[in-house]
Amino acid sequence: LDKNAIAERGERWTAGHAKTRQAARERALAAKDKAPLEKSWVAYCMEQQRDENTTIISELGVDMSQFEFEKPDQFYGVSTAGVLGWGVGAALGTKLAAPEKTVIACIGDGSYMFGVPEAGHWVSRKMNLPVLFVVWNNSRWNAVAGATRSVYPDGWSTKLDSFPFSDLSPSLDFEMICQSAGGYGERVDDPSQMPAALERALH
Repeated sequence: LDKNAIAERGERWTAGHAKTRQAARERALAAKDKAPLEKSWVAYCMEQQRDENTTIISELGVDMSQFEFEKPDQFYGVSTAGVLGWGVGAALGTKLAAPEKTVIACIGDGSYMFGVPEAGHWVSRKMNLPVLFVVWNNSRWNAVAGATRSVYPDGWSTKLDSFPFSDLSPSLDFEMICQSAGGYGERVDDPSQMPAALERALH
């Protein structure tokens, strides 16, 4: 084997990795004062609080480029085939399988509703499975609108910016659903409050 070529390739990949990580951090920090909140900033705040015993569940609710996972069991994501509502049950199952872990589920508002959160929070309470659910509330099934835009970029829905069956407004107060099951619920609109809100929720 050509040791020089191997070393050169390693240096090139290391430099490329560092450049990618730096770009992700810069994107997150550039969004730290933006309202409404951006996924990059929220995910960055989670990464700052996450430790090696934290597992992230993602169903359309977070910017995965902000995380630096080092172990196989630190992240589970939904299949690209799509199983809307998967995140709620997956988070509870993860906590059931590994009760010593901190489980954070990042879920879109539409996915959260598909997951039947009332049942999910009841199971969490009944089985003593504390999970932090971070619900990304944009008051729409954005995946539906995005799919429509990609298939029909010149279609009427795109031209009118109106996507039937994707509007979820007026939004529910999702934090109240968690509170009704005895959990801690908080709505965060101010990006500067995101780190403290995560700390409150985790404790």
